[in-house]
Order: sequence, then structure tokens, then C-alpha cells
Amino acid sequence: MASLPSGSRKNIELLCIVTDAFTLVVKGDLNFDRYHNRFVPYSVQDRMQFHFDSLGEARSAEILDARTGELVPYTGQELPPIFFENGFYQIIIEPEKGHEVSFYHEYEPFREAVTKTKRMNFLSGTLHFQNEVGLSSFEIREGDTILFDVLMEVFPTKLDYKTDYKDLLFEVQEELYNLAYHFVQRTYVLGEAKYYKDPTLGEFYRLFSAHIENYKKAIEQIERMPHHQLTKHYNEVRGESLRKQDSSGRAYLRKNARQFVEMSNGKGFDIAGKKMMPTKGLLMKKEQTFDTLENRYVKWTIQRITSRLHGLIEVLEKVIKSKDKTHTLSPKLVDDLRVTESWMQKRLHSPFWRSIGQLDRSVHSLVLQMAPGYREVHQIYSILAQSIVLQGELYKMSLKNIWKLYEYWTFLKLGQILSKECHTLTQNIIEFNSNGLFVNLTDGQRIERTFEHKVTGEKISLVYQYDTGKQVPTVQQKPDSMLSIAKKGKNYEFQYIFDAKYKIDFSSKLGPSPQQEDINTMHRYRDAIVVANNGAYERTAFGAYVLFPWKDSQGFKKHPLYKSIETVNIGGLPFLPNATELVTEVIHNLLNKNGDELLKEGILPIGLLEPKRTAQEDLALFVKVPSYDLKEREIEVLTVDLPGNFSQAKWLVLYIEGELRIEHGKIKVLQEKQNSIVFEIDAWTTNMGIDVDGSIVEGNFMTTKVNLEEAISLQDLFVRSKVEFAIWRALRRVSRDIIVELDSSRLTDSCFVVAFQFAEHRFALKDNTLIVGAEQIEEQEILGNPSSIVRAVQNLLN
Repeated sequence: MASLPSGSRKNIELLCIVTDAFTLVVKGDLNFDRYHNRFVPYSVQDRMQFHFDSLGEARSAEILDARTGELVPYTGQELPPIFFENGFYQIIIEPEKGHEVSFYHEYEPFREAVTKTKRMNFLSGTLHFQNEVGLSSFEIREGDTILFDVLMEVFPTKLDYKTDYKDLLFEVQEELYNLAYHFVQRTYVLGEAKYYKDPTLGEFYRLFSAHIENYKKAIEQIERMPHHQLTKHYNEVRGESLRKQDSSGRAYLRKNARQFVEMSNGKGFDIAGKKMMPTKGLLMKKEQTFDTLENRYVKWTIQRITSRLHGLIEVLEKVIKSKDKTHTLSPKLVDDLRVTESWMQKRLHSPFWRSIGQLDRSVHSLVLQMAPGYREVHQIYSILAQSIVLQGELYKMSLKNIWKLYEYWTFLKLGQILSKECHTLTQNIIEFNSNGLFVNLTDGQRIERTFEHKVTGEKISLVYQYDTGKQVPTVQQKPDSMLSIAKKGKNYEFQYIFDAKYKIDFSSKLGPSPQQEDINTMHRYRDAIVVANNGAYERTAFGAYVLFPWKDSQGFKKHPLYKSIETVNIGGLPFLPNATELVTEVIHNLLNKNGDELLKEGILPIGLLEPKRTAQEDLALFVKVPSYDLKEREIEVLTVDLPGNFSQAKWLVLYIEGELRIEHGKIKVLQEKQNSIVFEIDAWTTNMGIDVDGSIVEGNFMTTKVNLEEAISLQDLFVRSKVEFAIWRALRRVSRDIIVELDSSRLTDSCFVVAFQFAEHRFALKDNTLIVGAEQIEEQEILGNPSSIVRAVQNLLN
């Protein structure tokens, strides 16, 4: 068996077709090595769509076979792809003597690209398929006659065409219908009409273009053989002109009995023995009319299509005249539509259609379903009122650039991932831009989805095209998606950047990854997005991630740009419809870790981690007294009633038992006497949030300042070890109603925590191991990853 070709060949012939009228040659670059690269989403096993129709029989047709690297005769066989996004393909058309040919593509810049040379009798030009994939077709014409029609398929170089690309399109269309569509681009996909949503003008144009000729033929057939019906007309006439009466005539005579007169000549009706004759009555005549409900319906469809067509023309004219060069449209397209609009207007102003009235009711008629002409009008208008769904083989639909689709999809998918763990509060994503042709997520307007965590109640927002505006002191920043999380106990938000980049670096020996320039952009975003705080600027972005179109999530875990997320919280994440697990895992951790854990993951300024006393080490002494005058600043306590480490206390907590009141203050002076200690306090502060009802305090004990600030019951003050504190803080993210269970109901310094209770659940703590249902979380996991406690409780509750 011959070896497969290798290397990259420049400007080689990909296609050569010879007919009696011309010779067509397509040339381009082809990197054969990429067919065999396991990282590239296509191979020689893939099959492209390619087809051509010729008015006359082609003398020869050859196409490149990527498996051999040679041109082979084309007989309709399946072949590997040879046309790709971002590829440049040179078209050369040499007419035979006596033939004047032209090149046609519905995308005007392509038509303008392939033109006739000045000194030689052939056409040439280059087609550049940018980030657009799918089908593309062009024609070779002689005058108005189509000599040759080519259908080719442009493959993506970063997405698997059969799965990832189609799944991405499907998910975008499911989330926000027709967001993927564009008007006329270099490529298209095929779809079918369905009753789904109100169609845009872009969809109307595609359906209209496919059916307008049949519609016009149906209208002409109706004009030749219109449906008609007989109508009755009644005129008052002299009595001698009356004929046999129907029910209306008889009713008229009954109502006008005074008009009967007696006849002397013996003619008339026998009434009471006399011959009577009416002086006047109603004479019925039948006339043919075309003003039927069926014809009114047909006229209504002409009016509706004409109005829709006029609206389309107005929008196209505005786009052509605008300075926006992202939408390149052909004036000839507008001219052709104007010709059709003129044809429709002439029909409406013709004597026949002017005689038809306006439709004022719904029509259910066998004529519309079965009669020639009427049947076609009814069917075609029903299709024009539908939308196009990207599943089928009937209608061309151009799509947005694939990088824009990927950007839209990432934002929509991030919202879906968040909605699995959060309740959606508000969203204005459906407030999109649309001028009738294009549906886009609004640029320049804040598109935001807000959520609430189902367990912790923390507020989360996801913003598309987050814009810092002028709030930053240097240069405005605009990442694709910004995730902001308001953590309990923090008066600021934790922000994380998710930036979609439709780029892959295949050059690294470590495997596909985001490009280096995109990683550098993440560093820039994190450093540049700051807020002012009392004259100083602080960073609000704690992490930044490049989302890139790759699907080997497990393999990418070994890449340094994934491991860098754990160290500096900047890196890359594969993200495709069938590869969302790593992004889901990152978002899950961000949602379920507390603020202190997230702070540890951020990059801190040098010197910030110098040894210092933590808030939990700021000890407080809890002292019970029957009564106390709060005007005093001193309190004396017997030494025998104090815990052994009371001298380490920086704060004193005073429990006035008679008033069920708790006060605290900072210890200024500690004086030792023979059998007691005198504490001098700088000022007393009342603690209103701690419930003391039902608590029995038998002795003084040690606690911490943090516990004092966050406690809602006296039992909370006994959360004193690092393990207990980590569990308590994690569970309080789930609910404020966490009950700390101690080994004794009588509170003394020797009490210790045995369990935590939440609703009907009890989580026992044994030997620094927390038991949550059937799951046991050990000390190392509790201290290293407290969010695992939240996850375990979530699983239990679900």
C-alpha cells in the first residue's frame, strides 16, 4: 500500500473541469500533515460534499484526493475535505473561443473578486473563506444562461464538523432562536421551514427566493380561471312582471298585503273567492361574481407579501447606504427584489383584483386546498409565514462567522451551567438587536443574567461584553464574559473573566492549547480591571480563563496552561458542547468556596503574607455576672473562676445574667490582685444578635472575637478549633440556622462540639472527621477544601 502524502504544498491544483464552453481551475494551499495529526478535528476518513451540474457534458473533471495527493477523475465519489476556513482559493476560468462567460456567487465581494483580465481572455480571482464554514456554491454563466453550477463544502479547522459544530449551532438556536443567522455570506447551511417563531426578514428572503416563481405562476393561473359563484339580486317590479316566487319574494308579499288589488279580467290569485294581484313585488335574478372569500384570501396574501417585501427592500437599502462594512450587500439583489415588488403591485392595481374586496374573516375552504392555483398559493404563503430550522435539505441559510457564534455560545452555555446550581433572578439576554435582517446580542448595552445560589443564597451575575468604561485609570477593558460573585461576609465582589477565543495553538509538543497572546490578554485584564477605594486602586478580578474550542478535557489537564489555574488562577479551559466538564468544575468551585478560600487562590502583593495574627487567634474571655452598672469600665473576677489561658485574651465579653444581656469591650489594663484579676475596658459594645434564651452558663470560658461577631447563639462561641471553625463557616454558607451541639447543656470552659444540626439533619464530629449522611470528610479535606462540606450537604439535600 502506498504511503500517504506529507508536507505542505503551496498553490496546487485542487480542481480542474473542462467543458465545451470553458475550463475551470481551482488552486490553493494544502497541508497534508494535518490530515494525520491526531489533534486536528478532521482526517482523510472525513467526507466532504462536492457536486457540479453542467449544461453540457463535461469533457473531463479531476479533483484532488488528499489520500494520494494527486488529481483523480471525479465521478461523484466521496473524497476527504480540501476546502477549509481561512483558506485562499484561486479561481481561473478560461472560455473557449466564441464564448463569453461570467462568474456568479450570491456573496457580492466574491463576484467582484473573480473578474476578467484586461489583456487576456480569461477570468481569475481569489475567494477567501474567513471564519465561515458550511456549503458554498458558485455559477459560471453565459449571458442569463447558467452553464455550470458548483457546490463545495468548507470545513472548520478547530471544530469537529459532524458533532461539535452542529451541536454548537443547535444549542445557540435553542437558547435564542435565529441568533445564529446572517443574511448573505460566503457559506450557508441547509434548513427546513417549521412553525417555530416569527421569522426574520433574512428567513423570509430565503423562503421567498425559493418559492416566488411558483407563487407568481399560481397567481397567473388564478387570473385565467378564477373561482366564482352565483349571487341572487332582488329588484322591485310591477306585478304583471312577477314570476314564481322564492321564500324572499313570498315574505315580501306577506309584509305588503295592502298592495294586492282585485282583478276584473280574471287573472291573479284566488283569495277569499276573489282574483287578486300585487301591484309590485320582488323579481330574483342570479349573477356571476368573483368577489369570493377564496379570491379575497389570495388578494390578502399578495398584500401581505408585498408589504413584507417592501420592508425587506427598505432595510437592505439602509444597510447598503450605511457605513457599516460588516454587511456587504449587492445593489443588484435590491434591484431584483424591486422588479418582483413591481410585479405584485401591478397585480393589485389590475381591474380584476381591484374588484375583489378585503378579507374580513378566516377562510376554511376546499377550494384553497384542492383547486389549481389556489392550492399552491395557500401552501406557499403558509411556508413564507414559517421560520427556518437548521435541520433539513431545502433552504439556504447563511450563518454568522464561526468566531462570533462561539462567543455567543460560550456566554449562553455559562448561563446554563450557573442555572444548574442557582435560581435565575433576572435576565435581559432576550433584549437583542434586530433590524429585521440580523439578530445580535446587543453591543453597547449591558446584557446581564443574575442568579441566587440555591443553598447559600449568595448573589451571582454574568455579564456579556463587560465594559469597564472610564472607571479604570488606564485603558478601557472589555472581556467577553464576567462572572461576579458576592460572597457572604465580604463587602466586595469576586470577579472572574471567561474570554472566548476561537483560536488554538497546535504548534506545542504538549498538545493543543490557547495561544500565548490570549493568555497574555488574561494577565492584562486581571491587572487592568480595578476600582478606586479611598484614593487607592484595588484589583477586583481574581481569575481569568481563555475558553478555546477543544474537546479533550482529560488530556488538557496535563497541560501547564491548565495547571496554572491552580497556581496563579490564569489559564485555558477547553469548551465545546461535548466538553464542558472543566468549565463546570471551575464554576462549581467558585460558587461553593467561601470568600477566604477564594482570597487564598488569588495572587497577592508581595509582603501581604508576612506572619501576623489571624482574626481567629484574637481571643476573648467570656465572663458571667448577675448584674453590672455599664457606666463602670472595670470588673473584678476571682482567679479561681478564670480559664487557664485567660491572660491571652484581648477582649472581654460580659454576660449580665439578670438582664440576659451581652456586652463586650477591648481590654486596656489587666491588674492582678491576691485572689482576683481586675479588667479595665476601653468601652462597652452591646451584642444584640446572640440569643441567650434557654442557655445555662455555669462558668467563664474562652472564645474568639470572630465567633463573637458571627454567633447567633451562646453555643456558637464554643467553636474553637480550626477544624470546628472551618466546618461552622462552611455550614453557615448553607444556612444561618446551623445549631452547634455541645457535649453538655451547661456551658463551661470544658464544653466541646460534638455535632452540627441543620433542619432534620445532624452532622456528627468525631476525631476531627465530619459525618454528612454516608460521607465522611476528614481533617485534611476540611481544612484544605471546606467547599467539599457544602457539596456534601447539597448532595444530601438533593
